[in-house]
Amino acid sequence: MLASIQQKETELQPIPFVKAVDFTKNKKYLKYAIVPVIIFLITLFTDSNDKLSQSLQRVVNHNTAYNPPAPFLFSIKNNDLKVIQGKSISILVETLGKVLPIEALIHFENQQYFLENNGNGTFTYTFSDVEQPIDFFIEANGVQSQDYKMEVIKTPTINAISLDVKYPRYLGKKNEMIKNSGNVIVPEGTTITWNVSANQTDSMAFINNKKSVFFDSNSDNIFSYSKIIQNPLNYQISSSNKDLKDFENLQFSVDVINDEFPLISVQSNIDSISRGAAQFAGQISDDYGIKKLQLVYYDDEQPENQNKFELSITKENIQTFFYQFPDGLNLEAGVNYELFFEVFDNDAINGRKKQNLKFLIIDKKQQMK
Repeated sequence: MLASIQQKETELQPIPFVKAVDFTKNKKYLKYAIVPVIIFLITLFTDSNDKLSQSLQRVVNHNTAYNPPAPFLFSIKNNDLKVIQGKSISILVETLGKVLPIEALIHFENQQYFLENNGNGTFTYTFSDVEQPIDFFIEANGVQSQDYKMEVIKTPTINAISLDVKYPRYLGKKNEMIKNSGNVIVPEGTTITWNVSANQTDSMAFINNKKSVFFDSNSDNIFSYSKIIQNPLNYQISSSNKDLKDFENLQFSVDVINDEFPLISVQSNIDSISRGAAQFAGQISDDYGIKKLQLVYYDDEQPENQNKFELSITKENIQTFFYQFPDGLNLEAGVNYELFFEVFDNDAINGRKKQNLKFLIIDKKQQMK
């Protein structure tokens, strides 16, 4: 049989194929091909082409198992899937299709939970107190959504605050550190350094009277800022990172103890002048210490020419003194003198402040002014 086939093949070799088949006899059948061509063109420019191609693929790939198309699709309606760390977020799920499910489940962290049915094929679910990113998907009636990821926006948080308090040297007060508080009462002229430790923070700001000054960054999440305190102030410490600005804003206050003027009071033996020298007994005081006590005297007709005589004092904040006129003074006979006692405090911030009491000596008679 093979030999017979080979013999026929040899006999037909001299005859070309185009001559062996007479196409002119088949022209009368072209009219029947118009209908299939029109159908092909319609399917080529419509959605039916996809269905035909899918069917073709299933015929070609006959060894592959194909599931029937899902009767509906899932759509997440949130603008984005991002949540601030520690906050809660609700997602809105919409189902699209001819058949809508009554129940839907959300799967994450090897657990599944029912979504709340809002009607009209929509569902909601709330993630509470989100700390880490969450991978999840939605499932209903055996139909699963694509995989989604809830991203977490890291928050710049303040962990601890400490204040290094450096008092003015003239006060003789030991410096100290105040922890876990931004509220403090300090003497005028005190230097405060705020040290703040934070988490996931790029910058820290000191805000006073709507003006912001940035802390120095000593290392990762460690910040410091120093300021000399002259007046009471209310301030905020605010933390930020690339995603969140002024996220945590803590409010504090600093109260100031002002250096008061020194006080002086003097009593004299005005009624007993005629029986001896004028005597003065006084008391001086200051909140942070006395620097100097002096007697100033001058000719009442030439007040610009003043003479000064310093009196001995101790280092106590409150002390008394005694003086007998005219001990230690260089006076001229026949001259009426005015004199006053003047006390100075040791205020190194505003300059030494003074107070005085004035007296008039006339012909050995004393009058207080």
